Amino acid sequence: NVKNDIIVEGIDDIKVNIASCCKPVPGDRIVGYITKGYGITVHRMVCPNVESLNERIIDVHWNNKISKKYPTTILVHASEEKNVLMDIIAKTSNSDISVESIKNIQTSDNHLYHITVLVDSKEKLSKFMNDINSIPNILDVERLIK
Repeated sequence: NVKNDIIVEGIDDIKVNIASCCKPVPGDRIVGYITKGYGITVHRMVCPNVESLNERIIDVHWNNKISKKYPTTILVHASEEKNVLMDIIAKTSNSDISVESIKNIQTSDNHLYHITVLVDSKEKLSKFMNDINSIPNILDVERLIK
């Protein structure tokens, strides 16, 4: 339950949504945006979509006990396709991370994968991204912000 996982300062009963642009996960530095009619949307502090908003910003933070995993999307650039997806998925097996979806985006010079994973902490996500970075043919791994 998102509402139990995110604590909104000074307000108990309000709808809490995770922003789809930056998809924060537990451990990320987050900020709440008070929407018109839809409760509070929680963004990562580094999200450009909240940088310009000074009004309707509210302090929020993650609870110490997290009840579920949260989806976030990473971008993986690979120089060639040979078994790279197999290698990436293999890295999830001992990291308590599940892959929700993979979208392959062909570019002229290399391969780009949008990989949406479910994680319960930023630490696990960072370790997973480092593990992917260590695979041969991987050029870059970053989190997606739309």
